[in-house]
Amino acid sequence: MASNELGKGFVERLLSVIGEEKPYTWAARVQIPKSTLHNCLSNKSVPSAKYLLRISETTGRSINWLLTGSEKAGGKPHPPQYDEVVQGLIRDVLRLPANKRAMVRDLVKRILSEEKGKKG
Repeated sequence: MASNELGKGFVERLLSVIGEEKPYTWAARVQIPKSTLHNCLSNKSVPSAKYLLRISETTGRSINWLLTGSEKAGGKPHPPQYDEVVQGLIRDVLRLPANKRAMVRDLVKRILSEEKGKKG
C-alpha cells in the first residue's frame, strides 16, 4: 500500500502509540530500524509486515487499526486510558535494571502463553 493511500493518518496513529517516548528510543525498544521509523514518519513508506506485527504486539493495537484507523477486522479499540496506563507501565519497566526487565519480560510471556492456552 502506497503511503499516499494512507495519508497522514498512519503517521498520526504511529505517533499516538509512541506516546511521550522519544521516537528513536521507542524504535530501538521495539527493535525497528531508525531508517524504517524515519521513512514512516516522513510518510515515505509504511513498515513491512514484520515491523507492523512488532508494533502491533508491542502496543496492543491491531495491524488493521495501525493501517486504517478502523477496528472492523474483529479487534476492539482500546479506551484511551488503557493506552496511557500501558505507556506508563512501559516507562516504569524501562527504568528497571536489565535483570528486572528480563523478569518482567518472562512474566509477560508466561501470562500470554497461558492466555493463548485458554483460547485454544
